[in-house]
Amino acid sequence: MVSTMPEGPYSLAWPADLFEWEAKRVINSQRSDNVPLLLTEAFVDADIERDYLVDIGIIGGGAVRHRPMQWLQDLLQYPDLTRPYQGQVYWAQRHGLAAQASASGFDLASQFGALLTELQGRGYFPTALPRECVDDRVSWEAVSARARAATHVDVSLPLTVPALNTMDLDTIYTLIEYFHDEAQRPRRIERMHDYANCGAHYGAYNRESGSVVYRWRINQILDAVNAPVRMSAAPQERGRLVRVSRTPLDDLAEAELEGRGHDPADEVAHAIQTYRARDAGLPQKRAALALLAGVLESRRGELKTVLKDDERDLFNIANNFAIRHRNANQRTEYGEDFLDWIFWGYLSTAALLSALDVRPGSE
Repeated sequence: MVSTMPEGPYSLAWPADLFEWEAKRVINSQRSDNVPLLLTEAFVDADIERDYLVDIGIIGGGAVRHRPMQWLQDLLQYPDLTRPYQGQVYWAQRHGLAAQASASGFDLASQFGALLTELQGRGYFPTALPRECVDDRVSWEAVSARARAATHVDVSLPLTVPALNTMDLDTIYTLIEYFHDEAQRPRRIERMHDYANCGAHYGAYNRESGSVVYRWRINQILDAVNAPVRMSAAPQERGRLVRVSRTPLDDLAEAELEGRGHDPADEVAHAIQTYRARDAGLPQKRAALALLAGVLESRRGELKTVLKDDERDLFNIANNFAIRHRNANQRTEYGEDFLDWIFWGYLSTAALLSALDVRPGSE
């Protein structure tokens, strides 16, 4: 066998870390027929699948120049073979003239509808949004009944953009979460059905891969329309929409949840989940702040060492601004923006204490 490197460089359509994650899982599957579909989905280059098939001797009539899984492994091992995809930035964006997107109405509905149509065509919803086949018609009433039973909202599938435009945000958000749980990435094409242009029939579905790709695509949309929510990947909230500040502080919350998410009794993680829940009102937010205040209280001695006497200000807020106590002397004139400020302050302090726990010499 004559060994050769993949030609490259190829432009990724997926984020590099997502491609690396899924490529390693495909390599571990030891199924070379799982490779072509990954290449066509994760890269924008139309010729990458052909290059792969030529190099492993499937097409082209030449010598076999590479083992299938090693070809994919080389894409991971040699950074020069891949490059991040960069779409064209046209005049309106370059000059700040693009219309401001909205998190309600047509923008979210149209982009979510387009995503469902695309992923349905790629075979991502074999049960929740199956592809039509000329030889096996879909019972959309049965599919819709299943979705209604799961979501408790009145929905008829398949969804269209005009139908989505008639729905309120709560219904759209519910459907966004539902299709996360239903997403399954197919890893190969089982057969091509040529009759009446039916197209590909997919197989080797993987639910974890489907949910990861779906979360990335949905968050792209939510970011683009500046929605006040994002789909979480944290263990306790995976696939659920949570409120976000759209500042770097969101990364702090995600990091804390990731580090604490495997302990169901962790009070900081519970406070983050409670506060960020999409339907959290003032009572839930105050309860989350009281929980964080209790965590800080349990380590007040350490806080005094770090903050000197200034640690008292943290507990002055907890005790006198209607967070931990309810009486006539409480300051209650502040609204939700004030609670957000306190939440991020308390969470940052809890993160500081966690960092001190793992610093050298902390034992």
